[in-house]
Amino acid sequence: MSDALGSAASTAGRAAKKNPLADVAQSEAADRLKSEVQDYLAAQATRLLTGVGTKLGETTGKLNDIAEGNSPDSPSSPSTADASSPRARARCGPPSRSAPAR
Repeated sequence: MSDALGSAASTAGRAAKKNPLADVAQSEAADRLKSEVQDYLAAQATRLLTGVGTKLGETTGKLNDIAEGNSPDSPSSPSTADASSPRARARCGPPSRSAPAR
């Protein structure tokens, strides 16, 4: 049985030597490519996490405003006073049109 394992290992070793991709995978160029891909993925992950952190901060600020009673949906907020948001326009109706100045 050990002869069969030795023969299989020997055959696998010869096959790896004949495979041109095995040489390329162990080359300096492949190592550099791997390094560049890792750097790229690290930069993309940083960019993603920065965006998530920014959105989380904005959402936290909005939730704090709501908890303090400064909800964007409250009647005293500027967004509903001038009916500039779509939600405010739906609630207040279309803005009144004043006569043009002459």
